Amino acid sequence: MVFERAEASDVKAIILFLTLSATSLKGAVQSILTLIEKKPPPKPLIVGMVAAGAAEREMTLAEAQSAFRARGVECVTELADAVAAVQAATRRRTS
Repeated sequence: MVFERAEASDVKAIILFLTLSATSLKGAVQSILTLIEKKPPPKPLIVGMVAAGAAEREMTLAEAQSAFRARGVECVTELADAVAAVQAATRRRTS
């Protein structure tokens, strides 16, 4: 549904920010990666993640960032960095 909405001309980018403490980071990352492999996002996708404690039991935050970046998806850990990444992506699309 988010990707469908993002097809509209008034949407410039997609930002997804997750905060995980008990839910496995690996499961969340794999689900998102599977989704974008099946249906690439229509606009730039920026993923933000904060993970603590048990969330990193199967995958570290650094590994998650690497997995996203390997697929050309920006992955940050600070909300301000996510906003900056959206701004940069928007500038690249209009240049």
